[in-house]
Amino acid sequence: MTDNNIVPSWIKPSLFEKVLRNTIPNFKEIKDFKAFGALPPGENYATTMLKIQIEVALNDGTSMEESLMMKVPLDSELYRKEMSKFKMFSIESFTYNEIVREFEQMYREVGLNIKLSPQSYKLPIEEEYVLLEDLKKKGFRNCKSKMD
Repeated sequence: MTDNNIVPSWIKPSLFEKVLRNTIPNFKEIKDFKAFGALPPGENYATTMLKIQIEVALNDGTSMEESLMMKVPLDSELYRKEMSKFKMFSIESFTYNEIVREFEQMYREVGLNIKLSPQSYKLPIEEEYVLLEDLKKKGFRNCKSKMD
């Protein structure tokens, strides 16, 4: 199931199989797939934050739930004309996949094993996106601001 109003048509369950195979021991197949908006309308101005919920069948006959967070560009003419010039997605992806990982390695070299950001993942596509682990399953949550 997908929220067709904001979820791009290229987001399909098969895109996530390699990530799931690499992160879930005994992955067999995707049983159920849902993609929907993760934030209320207006929370992001140039992007849409999606929650990807996947029910995974395991080789031992059991199943488990996995969730990921995915940022995609707004499907608008303004974005295509103006925002893509800034290469927001390639810069953010590079930051998560290269720069943050290098900082984490530098900390490991001095004996500190820390995580500076959620785990990021790469998909076999050319579309603009950022795919991250859902930190909610580790107990993180958004706080209300004084503005709320």
